[in-house]
Amino acid sequence: MMEKTAEKKQRIRTRFSKKEIPRSLAYEQYDGKPMYRRGYKDVLNGLKTFEEIIGQSDTQTVINGCILNFPYKNPDDTKYFIASNEVGFHLDRRGNISSDIVIYDKAALQRHTL
Repeated sequence: MMEKTAEKKQRIRTRFSKKEIPRSLAYEQYDGKPMYRRGYKDVLNGLKTFEEIIGQSDTQTVINGCILNFPYKNPDDTKYFIASNEVGFHLDRRGNISSDIVIYDKAALQRHTL
């Protein structure tokens, strides 16, 4: 005789209040509004872990590598500083964005930090 087991279906939510979403799931803030990482709803529903949604895809890694290839082969170390890997920028009180690749003008950077 087969026993029936009651499998409880997991309810998948699609709407969350701002208080329920941790700040770590937002990768940028623009005009005071958070921009959430792709897959954040899966994390909140327990379908994925935070680590599963934060990494770069293999395609993004290849594209970044190809783009960075030029400045690294043709550097002007006296004028420019190259940075990569989601460099964060604080634009103002309500604006934070990140960039995959940044080329800084050293002169402008030194003026800003003084």
